[in-house]
Amino acid sequence: MELKIFTTFRTIVRTGSFTKAARLLSYTPSTITFHIAQLEKLTGVPLFEKSGRRMVLTKAGEALIPYVDEVLAAANKIKNFQYGIAAYQGTLTVGAPESLLCFRLPPLLKRLHAHAPRRRSASALAHEPRCRCGAQRRAARRRLRVRDP
Repeated sequence: MELKIFTTFRTIVRTGSFTKAARLLSYTPSTITFHIAQLEKLTGVPLFEKSGRRMVLTKAGEALIPYVDEVLAAANKIKNFQYGIAAYQGTLTVGAPESLLCFRLPPLLKRLHAHAPRRRSASALAHEPRCRCGAQRRAARRRLRVRDP
């Protein structure tokens, strides 16, 4: 039993289509069909039935949704167990070239701050010898300064 089949099932339910799920998950339609066949074999009941050109969730499929959500949530907790960053605190200092400092780091540091609110601040120091524009560097430092609310 692989988590991929649960992810596939949940994506089909969310998008309402095997084709959209295949596109979203970067799978071929035959892989999506294979995953659902595996899940149906595992559960012993059909999860989808054909209604014209569409595949419709059966009652068993509807009943399976909360269990699949529990499995995926538990797997996510296990995957993120070692990264329990909510307890991290202190100051984070990042050194980066100015191009990264200006464009890539601000959204990443804001996300980090949302997940680790006890961290006092995030500072990025730009030092790029060929960069002569101190005003840009100072502006980037101000943009990256993240404080607790």
